[in-house]
Amino acid sequence: MLRLLSVAAMALTIASAFGLYQTKYDTRQLEAKLQAGERSIEKMEGDIAVLRAEKAYLARPERIEALAKRQGLGPIAGHQYVLPGELQAKVQASQHEAASQKAEKASVRGPDHIEALLRQQDSLAGETR
Repeated sequence: MLRLLSVAAMALTIASAFGLYQTKYDTRQLEAKLQAGERSIEKMEGDIAVLRAEKAYLARPERIEALAKRQGLGPIAGHQYVLPGELQAKVQASQHEAASQKAEKASVRGPDHIEALLRQQDSLAGETR
């Protein structure tokens, strides 16, 4: 009986040692994953800080002002303010002006030979149907 008890205690000791080893191994794997996640978070926080600094650099008023001047933009003039009721008429006038400028450019350029060929092809295709 004493011998059976000793064998059972030895088996229990070996099983608990194996369980302890397995738990320690799993814990180390989880710690490694946690550290990798923490490093990733730190890297992302660094990237965010760099992006914020870059945004602040790009959003400097003197830089934006220089870019706007190169594009021909400037402060809003008094004649650019419009009442809501006048807005539709201004838009239509602007569209009419743009269309007339486009037509003027087309007349200066001369006839569009490709467009004429496409129309001729369309008319021939319509006759064969």
